[in-house]
Amino acid sequence: FAAGKRGVTVADGRIILRTGNDEVRLCRLGDVPAIGKAKKPEDIANVLAAVAAGWALGLTQEVITTGVKTFGLDLPEPEALLPIQAKKPLRAAVK
Repeated sequence: FAAGKRGVTVADGRIILRTGNDEVRLCRLGDVPAIGKAKKPEDIANVLAAVAAGWALGLTQEVITTGVKTFGLDLPEPEALLPIQAKKPLRAAVK
C-alpha cells in the first residue's frame, strides 16, 4: 500500500489491517463464524468489507475483532420475534 493508504487483506489465513508498510493482524479466518469451514470467497469478502467499514468509522481493533468473532448466523425462528398476539392463529368469518 502507498504511504498512508489503508486496506484490509488476508495473509497466512489471517485478517490483516494495513497502513502503508505497517500491518496489524486481527484474527484467523477460522475464528470467524460468518466465514465458516468452507471459507467461500464471497463470505471472506463480506467479512473484510465489514472490517473495513468498522475501521473507517473509527472502531478500535479490539471491537472489530470481537465483532467478527462473535457475529453468527444462529438467528431465532421468525415467529419467535413476533409479539405473543401475532402468534395466535387468525380466524375469519366468511358469509
